Amino acid sequence: MSVPSPTDAGFRVSTEGNGAARSIELVDRALTFDVSESLKGRLREAVRADLEVGHRSFVLRLESVETVDSSGVGVLIALHHQVAEEGGALAVCGASAHVAKVLRIMKLDRFLTVLPDVERAVRAVSDPV
Repeated sequence: MSVPSPTDAGFRVSTEGNGAARSIELVDRALTFDVSESLKGRLREAVRADLEVGHRSFVLRLESVETVDSSGVGVLIALHHQVAEEGGALAVCGASAHVAKVLRIMKLDRFLTVLPDVERAVRAVSDPV
């Protein structure tokens, strides 16, 4: 089931794995200062709304993102903290080779759950049944 957000928001939200996780797909090619500051607020509100209705498992899809800077990394960290503070889990998936390298260089792959695909990310964040 998919309930997409407007793409002009910079992301789409849908449900993955038969309701196991909320999927947030970033649609911009660059997660840089130019888009990050306004994107951070919109993402925070969308995730807050999901958390308020009980969602605790989130997958952040980066397939469209080709480049990231420190502001973009800040978005990832802020989203992780927001979900974790509410007892939730967030996994990042679909990172390009460049984005994955940035995350490794910054040692964020030790802090964030970074997985190659959506299926593994959904399994990683899903509550045990």
